[in-house]
Amino acid sequence: MSEYKINILPFNILKEKVSIGFATSEKAGYYRIYKNELPKSFPAETKESLEKFAWWTITPQEGDKPIPVNLFENKRFAKHYFNKILFDHFLNQNILTNRNFIRDTEVWLEDTSVHNNDFRRYNKFTLRIDNNDLIEGTSLLVSYDGDSFILSRSLSATLLEPAHLGRVKYQDRITKFKLLSVEEQADRTNIYPILKRDIKRILNLDTGRNYSENKYKKYYDLIHQFYNDHLKDAVIGECIKIFETGFYKPYDEKIKQTTEDSNLLLFGNNQKNFIPYIGLKEYGPLQAPPPDKPIKFIFIFHEEDKELANKVYSYLKKGYKSFPGLESFVKIQFEIDTARSMRFTANNPIPEITASIGNLQFDQNTIYAALYISRIKKDTADEEIDAVYYRLKELLLHHGITSQVIYSHNINNPSFNYFLPNIAIALLAKLGGIPWRLYRPIKNDLVVGIGADRSMVVRNRFIGNAFCFKNDGSFKGFNAFESGNTAALANSIKQSIEEYIEENTGCERLVIHYYKNMSWEEEEPIREVLEHLNLSLPYVVVTINDTESKDYVLFDSSFDGKMPQSGTFIKTKWNEFILCNNTRYSRNTGTRLDGFPLPIKIKFKSSNYEKIKDDNVVRELIDQVYQFSRMYWKSVRQRNKPVTIEYSELVAKMIAHFNNKELEPFARNSLWFL
Repeated sequence: MSEYKINILPFNILKEKVSIGFATSEKAGYYRIYKNELPKSFPAETKESLEKFAWWTITPQEGDKPIPVNLFENKRFAKHYFNKILFDHFLNQNILTNRNFIRDTEVWLEDTSVHNNDFRRYNKFTLRIDNNDLIEGTSLLVSYDGDSFILSRSLSATLLEPAHLGRVKYQDRITKFKLLSVEEQADRTNIYPILKRDIKRILNLDTGRNYSENKYKKYYDLIHQFYNDHLKDAVIGECIKIFETGFYKPYDEKIKQTTEDSNLLLFGNNQKNFIPYIGLKEYGPLQAPPPDKPIKFIFIFHEEDKELANKVYSYLKKGYKSFPGLESFVKIQFEIDTARSMRFTANNPIPEITASIGNLQFDQNTIYAALYISRIKKDTADEEIDAVYYRLKELLLHHGITSQVIYSHNINNPSFNYFLPNIAIALLAKLGGIPWRLYRPIKNDLVVGIGADRSMVVRNRFIGNAFCFKNDGSFKGFNAFESGNTAALANSIKQSIEEYIEENTGCERLVIHYYKNMSWEEEEPIREVLEHLNLSLPYVVVTINDTESKDYVLFDSSFDGKMPQSGTFIKTKWNEFILCNNTRYSRNTGTRLDGFPLPIKIKFKSSNYEKIKDDNVVRELIDQVYQFSRMYWKSVRQRNKPVTIEYSELVAKMIAHFNNKELEPFARNSLWFL
């Protein structure tokens, strides 16, 4: 039987009242606080005179008039007070500490198992004073935030310039270099840079990375070790005492599951399986590409990579080891158009391919797919080299050609047979086929996904959107806009609603999967669209964080890997849930787990849909998020985010790197970006 824990520590408040010094103007050593978070005992007339902030301290200076504060009656202020004494508790032990951007306490503990002359590795823990729906009253959220590396040499022993520096270790604290005083910045012998990508490149350092580790078990073990060493039965600031019972065990009724078989997939011949690779290999895809036009493949490769191109041809035509070949695996006949295949000789292939493709005539009654053997791995550190990938994608799209990039260094890998199923699935989807769909009744929801390009490589951020008219994975449109252009996004949603109503009888609701908390300003154009269409269509915004949840994490301590069964979810706040979305499909799993992803965080918001207060409706919406994560057709491995977000992010990233910031009409109804 599963035994659940969540990374929340209950504690007792030992003092009901504390004496606090306040100031109406900034003072050294005092902490700023918004006026609406001041305690009830703060003089009303003084509060009224404040513009926005006051300042406070637990050690009043001469001339201050201390004010008694009841910590039970002033929860907002109590959170500030608890954060302060928590930070001081670790700082006074000469433990490396930091305050993050929301003023939570960060504790950095050196990992002494790592021995390296150039750097030291630190495990980072964040401590947040928290109010949630699981524990009555205030508790302490303990999260593991990964590791960081600090250079063993001080800044004075390097050739690094201030422009290279981000965060640094100075004495016993972590801070941004630019936030140090002029005197502190000059104290280069006590400044130790925290390694980021640019610094590692300049100093030629490799900190390594373990891709196969179980993140769940590591997280579980580290926070328990941290609790045992630093928090168990501890009294902090003579005010709060951590319970020695440890991390909170939610009651059984708090733990929920998505509906039975919600991750079951449908393949060819109406056959079902949970695992994409097995389903495809045993039963074939749900639907081959439309038969109305023949499909021809063209190769694009460097002149010196002819043998690699021949290998790829052979593997896709005849198979390789466990991969049976393109036709056997996904029902695509593999026919090469040698006359339109292209070779290049320069490192940058774009000029030669542009010239070649401009001289070719393409049959309008044939569907073309290009197989590009790239010598450049996508997402390199060099932006100019990286741009070749996007420029080629854009060039081929302009001619109505979808493309699949195959990295040359992978082809001679003895494990290339494990790459080939992913290539095959992506090609099938790009060419209009359906690898699989959910084994679920079709819902009359219009689901809109909105995701953002998070690469930070290009100056203008873009958001992408994906429209799905059914829960079978078939999408009816993709687009992307500059992130501030909410009017264009709303107009795109308007057109999609009109098209849906024209093609379908009865739209039950509009569900928007959004990559962050949607602001009132972002939501306003959507409300205006519904009013303009004279629709009383209920809509709900489902925020799905585009990173794994590292704050709230649910564990199954009865399972050696500590990861709960897939589809397990729990409510953490009134409109917030975490969903465990992975490949542990049974309590006693006998299948290989594809990684150990941490939960995803889901929030609900609606101004015209009262049913989101209904537990059954919430479960249905969480089911929908879970199910859409099973429709990722870029690989056989499940993702923990739904494709509504994943696909939107991919489109946004592509558009952000394209010269032309508008999608070709051909690209708006195709999965070309996989």
